[in-house]
Amino acid sequence: MEDIQVYIVNLGKYTEGVSQGAWFTLPVSLTEVAEKIGLNEQYEEFAIHNAIAPFKITEYESLDRLNAIAEALDRESDNPIAKYAGDLVEEGWYTDILEVLEDLDRIYAYEDCNSMGDVAYDFLTENGYLTGLPDIISNHIDYDSLGRELELEGCYYDTGDGMILQI
Repeated sequence: MEDIQVYIVNLGKYTEGVSQGAWFTLPVSLTEVAEKIGLNEQYEEFAIHNAIAPFKITEYESLDRLNAIAEALDRESDNPIAKYAGDLVEEGWYTDILEVLEDLDRIYAYEDCNSMGDVAYDFLTENGYLTGLPDIISNHIDYDSLGRELELEGCYYDTGDGMILQI
């Protein structure tokens, strides 16, 4: 998983017309941020003015929350579903990225699937429904139609890159 980077500015200086900020790779401590962008008793507030991340980051996002997300993404870096956590929030399947990352074991990934017909075929194969069927029958199954039925009865998200998630 790629590092999450944020550009944090000293908000007090920014409102005075001085651009004092820096890029940070998460997780990062508030102490390090304060030292690098000049936060002190006079200038206590900061804002995030840019970010490179697989999810949306707002201007006044909590640094503790962002660190928690970065650590969770790092822990789940071997899970192929984790890279879609931001997309699942963006598309309305979840309301919070941390919720997605906690729920990864409940999300099933159909890999190398470009359609719900592919999902139907995988579903039948994985559950042993095609085992022992003669080719004359299995070759005439309408996987696309079955895929549409699965989609109507379930919750599927097409990632657009050959993976369909069942949520």
